[in-house]
Amino acid sequence: MKFRNILTLSLAAAAMCVTSSCSNEKFELDLYYMRVNQFTDFNSDGFWSQCYEPAGSAGFDIDGVHFTHKTNISEWDGVTYYSWNGFCASNVYDATDFSADGTWTEHQWGAIASADWQKNHKCFVLGDWDVRENARPETFDPSAACMLSLSDGAAFIPLTIHVSNSVYAYYTMMNGSAFSRPFGENDYLRLIVTGFLDGQKTGVTEINLADKNVYLTNFKEFDIATCGALVDHLVFTVEGSDSGQWGLNTPAYFAIGAFSYGIDK
Repeated sequence: MKFRNILTLSLAAAAMCVTSSCSNEKFELDLYYMRVNQFTDFNSDGFWSQCYEPAGSAGFDIDGVHFTHKTNISEWDGVTYYSWNGFCASNVYDATDFSADGTWTEHQWGAIASADWQKNHKCFVLGDWDVRENARPETFDPSAACMLSLSDGAAFIPLTIHVSNSVYAYYTMMNGSAFSRPFGENDYLRLIVTGFLDGQKTGVTEINLADKNVYLTNFKEFDIATCGALVDHLVFTVEGSDSGQWGLNTPAYFAIGAFSYGIDK
């Protein structure tokens, strides 16, 4: 959604100026705000109907923005197992704590959000990062689990993103699980957003999902201009204090509720 036709900005004052070399040159910028409510392909449980289908590995698009997805299907002893990484659209705002009965696999789809947010945002995009990846990528990996780009592949100026905790990650940080410990005052969970342009790293933005017993409990807007003045991919990874030999122990889940960007005309 283009929410303002053409906006003339001074590079010296623009938020996307991430170096001291900005000049007073004028340029024209089209601003866009992703209308997440355009996505409607949900199953009866409230998540994307293709999440566990082989075709789902092509990812999905919302209002001109492409999200990556990986469907993982394996078989063992005659039983077929399904899992996923990447992004999955969801309209589940159930904030019930399922820690006691350990049924988070069946209830992994929720996001922590206020009633006011839910009124205007009927759905969101859930992220499930693959913990086998490097949490701080220096080189571009086209097979990375959690990537955002424009559907037409065009370069864009990253502006803002609204992020919250998933219900699964939030209660695991609160209570721990069979695989992770409850968070203490020195623990953290951090979303790392890395920009790339033509395969080259352009910048990074760090977003605290939890830090020193302060947790995101609603969608909050973050400036992501430090990801780069111009990018063609944003790669999302997760870093946390509860990590071991096999990587992050805390569920590497997060939720995106809105995204804005610009295109230099």
